[in-house]
Amino acid sequence: VDQVKPQMRPSAYSIASSALKSSDVVVRLMGANCLQSLVNDFAFKDGLEGYCREFLRAHVAQLLRLITECSTLQARQKVAETLRIIVEAVGPHVKPIVSMLMKFLPELWKRCGDPDELRPIIMMILKAIVSAL
Repeated sequence: VDQVKPQMRPSAYSIASSALKSSDVVVRLMGANCLQSLVNDFAFKDGLEGYCREFLRAHVAQLLRLITECSTLQARQKVAETLRIIVEAVGPHVKPIVSMLMKFLPELWKRCGDPDELRPIIMMILKAIVSAL
């Protein structure tokens, strides 16, 4: 991912968006993995404004939808980790999506059967939101 040129990043984000919209959960999980790699890359900061303006809200909404549709704990954890990485990476730009996250995270918390299942990642997402604000 670090070899994606800055001018090509919007296309890469668009491809990840397309994958996240697929009807195939496996394709959507691969889209989430791709997005995580793109956002977790050092070069992400260079195009942060454009990413937040064009893709942030849609990507977060698609990831929230995906996490509810994953059938395995490992897949849910991976998607939740992608959300955490995005929230940390966008920093104060998270403000427009805070209400979406704050509506979803308590519901996800309640759905966790085992307290150790997703709750640690949920807490890390909340910590990232508070730190960003």
